[in-house]
Amino acid sequence: IFEAIRLREQKRAAERALPESQDKLAGIINAVADAMIMIDDQGQVAWANERSRQVFGPELEGQAYFTILYDGFAAPADCIVRRCFEDGEQYDMEMTITLGDDRRQDYWCTTNPVLRDAAGLPRHVVLVCRNTTEKKRLQAEASRNAHLAALGELAAGVAHEINNPINGIINYAQILLDQEADGVGPRESIPRRIIKEGDRIAAIVSKLLSFARDRRDDMVPMDMRMVLQDALDLTGSLLKKDHIDLIIDQADDLPICRINGQQIQQVFLNIISNARYALNQRFPRRDPEKRLEINIDTAEEKGRQLLRATFTDQGCGIPEEHLQSVFNPFFSTKPSDQGTGLGLSISFGIIENHGGRMTIESEEGAYTRVTIELAAEGDLQ
Repeated sequence: IFEAIRLREQKRAAERALPESQDKLAGIINAVADAMIMIDDQGQVAWANERSRQVFGPELEGQAYFTILYDGFAAPADCIVRRCFEDGEQYDMEMTITLGDDRRQDYWCTTNPVLRDAAGLPRHVVLVCRNTTEKKRLQAEASRNAHLAALGELAAGVAHEINNPINGIINYAQILLDQEADGVGPRESIPRRIIKEGDRIAAIVSKLLSFARDRRDDMVPMDMRMVLQDALDLTGSLLKKDHIDLIIDQADDLPICRINGQQIQQVFLNIISNARYALNQRFPRRDPEKRLEINIDTAEEKGRQLLRATFTDQGCGIPEEHLQSVFNPFFSTKPSDQGTGLGLSISFGIIENHGGRMTIESEEGAYTRVTIELAAEGDLQ
């Protein structure tokens, strides 16, 4: 009798503890930052944690898993869920998944077999998806920064090597000019030309040095519309010659930014030049879609006011596999005789030195959008 009572009490204690254990387990699983989905042998979602519902949608149970992973298309032959069901092994791979709002995100996905049948094959598979989009972006940015640092060191070395002979040439030309004043040297115009061209080379060297170091001391409060106008004054005739329609939309009450006007103008010139090239590639002749749209407005981020300049062209676009490399030094999608691969990397470095952000969106054969964000003068960090 006592044994029966003891067993009955143990059973009641176990029944009371079971819901508590289930609640704890559910709490732990739902607290996991990764999306976790259990899939049955019919290919349907049997269970999903809270993170999965936030990422892929609230109604997951009963859905075919491939509608989530492959945007409604059938699972390919190398699908890790299918392979896990076939041989009961664990698999993982990186996947790009299109979410409900059409955002494409990178995930590291892992499958593990559970609840095996008599033959040892899984009746269910647990799929775990970890978002790696931000991690990959940070890695790419770190890689770009490393390339830019190396390029800066190279530029500084080349600049110093050129500076010495150029100074010598300018000094010798000045001696000739002084001799001309004494009536014993060559014609005055020749040494003046030498000095002028030497000064041009020295200016180029100075730009290389400015790229190699942070030049925040040269930044002054400026109106971005004036910088853009200066850039368009230099490129407007080329755009008109190529029958490119220029559409400019600028807010009236734009904030002042503390910038190096010459450097930001260099960035604008590079972006406009790339847009012109892309538009001419897609539309060799006049076309109503052959246009460049420039928009300058404001935005807010974490309580800071930003000035945002957006350049959108309807040109040939950039292949998706190249988007991660466009800011790398010496990378170019242009033929070798038409591009050095330095324009965007230098522009990226300039914007970064200004404490700003430069991003590119593109679809091959459709468009390219370059966005530059700079803090307003009162919100600089």
